[in-house]
Amino acid sequence: MFIGTIMAFRYELSCIQEKEEKSYQALIQVVIITTTTLVFLYVIGSTWKLTNSTITLIFSTTFILQQSCSLYLNTLRKYALIGLIKISANVSFAISLIILINLSTISDTFLIYTAINLIVTAICLILIIKKSQHPNLFLNFEFYKENLKFPRYTLPATLLSSTLTYSLPIVIPFFYGPIVAGYFAATQRFGFFPVSLIAQSISGIFRREIISAINSDDGKLLDIYISHGKLLLAISMCYLFFGNLFFGLLIDILLGDSWKQATTFFHIISPLYAVQIIYIPLSQVFLSTNNQRLDLYIQILIFTSTAATFAASYIFDLSSTLTVSIFSASGVVVLLIGLKLTHSIIKKISVKPYDNIILQKHN
Repeated sequence: MFIGTIMAFRYELSCIQEKEEKSYQALIQVVIITTTTLVFLYVIGSTWKLTNSTITLIFSTTFILQQSCSLYLNTLRKYALIGLIKISANVSFAISLIILINLSTISDTFLIYTAINLIVTAICLILIIKKSQHPNLFLNFEFYKENLKFPRYTLPATLLSSTLTYSLPIVIPFFYGPIVAGYFAATQRFGFFPVSLIAQSISGIFRREIISAINSDDGKLLDIYISHGKLLLAISMCYLFFGNLFFGLLIDILLGDSWKQATTFFHIISPLYAVQIIYIPLSQVFLSTNNQRLDLYIQILIFTSTAATFAASYIFDLSSTLTVSIFSASGVVVLLIGLKLTHSIIKKISVKPYDNIILQKHN
């Protein structure tokens, strides 16, 4: 998925627009970018004879194109259809898997999953293009100029975030051994899953409403921000309460009594997860108002604080519990700074909606 996320250089995020025509043209450009990247990476993979590179590239391509289609449908507020697309791929995979198991012909589950996603994505794209009344511009140079901030700022921010995500499972075993790494991995796997699910579900809707409010100039921008903030705060408090209440029981049932350290890690890191439930959707403000540079700064702060935490752990030989505590606390502080920035942007735009220094208005 990491390759798929960066294949379009984050231009896919421009598929959420106020006007359907601009969203559709953005989708076409993303298809062109992704196809070009696919060909380029395929040539490299073939030249270096990388094993399974072709199937990985096809899966990554279907992932980013399916995301782009969902963002286009987000513009149209077709939220039920977005959910249907995601569910259909997983349900089709489950049904195919059951059939193949019963026929005793199953060989490569990843290949099956990729093929199903390819079919779903192709059908989705064909239907969107067929139903659209807009011309298919092969290359729209104005599009790349208008959305240059996505590859300039959002792409590096994504790379930093992904580096942090994928490096932790490597760094922790180096510091504390494979057993502690397993406890932390269990905490991340089970603890962060609902955070990711909630954040992804709300982020697209929130961004769409923010863009609409910016363009309507009806004075509801701050109200939308506050109402979503209150909802996310309530959800995060529920997550914090029920998570700390039942996480230990879940680990005990699934992994056994010997994994209690994972519960301890969760109690420590759950405040960070709770703040992420609020921050991830509200950080869409940076994208909606063309303040991607601030988003990059926040990711740099997170990366720096995490690196400093593990450096201090190595230098002072800190325990794993203390290291996770510092990691959680520093993450909370940085995200609270990020939340303050999002509120300041929304408040300033609400007071002075035509300030072009802050906002380049979506047409």
